[in-house]
Amino acid sequence: MTGFTVYEKNNCFEQIWLRATPEDFNNPEEYLKKRINFMRNHMEEKIYLGFSSVLKANLECIIFKDRIFNETPNSIVFKAYLDDKVYYFPVIRFGISDDIVYIYAMQKNIKFVGEETFSKKINRQLYKVNEGVDINDKSCPNIMNVTSSFVVAGDLFIWLFNELGFKNFKAISPLPIRWNSKNIKNQKNGFACLKLKEKQDYENATEKFFNIFRRISYHNNNLYALQNGENLEVKVSEFEDYANNKVFNEIKSYNILNSSINKLIISLDKNYVVQTESDYKAILLLGVDSYNNGNLKEGIDYLKKIPSTSKYANKANKYIKQYVNEYKEGLFNQADELVKDDYYTKAINLLKDADTSIIDVNDTDIEAKINSISEARENYLTSISSNENKQETISASSKLLQSLTSNNINTLNIETSLSILK
Repeated sequence: MTGFTVYEKNNCFEQIWLRATPEDFNNPEEYLKKRINFMRNHMEEKIYLGFSSVLKANLECIIFKDRIFNETPNSIVFKAYLDDKVYYFPVIRFGISDDIVYIYAMQKNIKFVGEETFSKKINRQLYKVNEGVDINDKSCPNIMNVTSSFVVAGDLFIWLFNELGFKNFKAISPLPIRWNSKNIKNQKNGFACLKLKEKQDYENATEKFFNIFRRISYHNNNLYALQNGENLEVKVSEFEDYANNKVFNEIKSYNILNSSINKLIISLDKNYVVQTESDYKAILLLGVDSYNNGNLKEGIDYLKKIPSTSKYANKANKYIKQYVNEYKEGLFNQADELVKDDYYTKAINLLKDADTSIIDVNDTDIEAKINSISEARENYLTSISSNENKQETISASSKLLQSLTSNNINTLNIETSLSILK
């Protein structure tokens, strides 16, 4: 166990409140449910999006599990690449709960650093997002107060999750407890609250973060952004999906209906109706991924959804058989360890309590193992009883021998062929 893992384990409950908003503190139960959903809806996937004629590079996204002390358990980074040259967009930290995608942060990350010359080239191409912007449009003030790479990353993110079936997004304002720590520090130093510059930094950070999504909405006909309390909501409408900029229009043209995207749709949408061979392939991959991540039951549940008519049925059955056998082998090893310490009844109960959603109720291997241990238990109990009887006989004989003397031996009713005792 690494130091970070111990840190996460020991500080999970404490750290979780550092990511709460004022609204969350007013509804703590709902907040905890939301965070649990974030963890349940975790995902790890790499998806090829297509070739960008604007950036003149391939586009790919990587969804990965993040550290517990970051804002959310999931993060995503988009990257442009050509041969061995790579450019990384800002990392987006997000969580999913009740069909809403919560966006907590967009940040440059030192873990994702691209090749310098190639990155400069991509950044020059990204300036094209400014085409079609009316800087005199008073309905959208400070529209230019954004960074191009953040706008494109945000648009890619909303487009991708809209393809996955999500229409509601919520950008979360910078978290108050993190800024409140500055308050506490300032109060200790004689100040009443945030210093003027710190307050301006907080307000600027909030406004700049929200402006990214206002700008995305400005370009896309089917998106609208509306501030609701401390947060900014972004919704996908039923209006015609087009943009006033070729960068955003190209994003809408990507076709990602492949096994990777199917995996995400099926894992996130419990009501999704599986129909095609592509879906069955995605389920097969989900089953294997779940097993590899230690979720054996979930993996088997996925694999059992593949019908016998599918071309993936044989593979699914092969994996199910392998996983069931490994599950039973694990049970048998645990039972054998208990038997070594003479815990026969515990071993039998362990096998009787085997998960019947994984194995059959009357599994012959389990029954044979139980019978074998039961027989061993009977032999063990018989040997104990035999030893106890033997010990009693030895003890009685010992007492008799200790009571024998030359004076009383001839008075006892003992038969012997030895003349010396006659």
